[in-house]
Amino acid sequence: KDNGARVEKDLMPMLMKDKNVQVIMNDLSGDESKTSSKMMLEKAGIEKFAAKNTGTGMLYFLDAKSKKLLSGVSIAKSNKDIMMAYKEAMSKTEKM
Repeated sequence: KDNGARVEKDLMPMLMKDKNVQVIMNDLSGDESKTSSKMMLEKAGIEKFAAKNTGTGMLYFLDAKSKKLLSGVSIAKSNKDIMMAYKEAMSKTEKM
């Protein structure tokens, strides 16, 4: 739970700035978060992919236009590692 709170507080405002990248957090820390994450993953069309990555909470970066998965990173990683994965995702987007 601590990692999820850190990511939401410290990183999500920055991660939501680029409209070319859709950010989805798969939070498996409790029943309520599992349900809301499952709905977001289904809406994004990557629930089957996410089902294979159930070890920890994950952040997924999708191309906002094509809905193609660009990259994913565990929320247990450092803020620096998460931002590197985000920058990698930004470099792969189809610019609008």
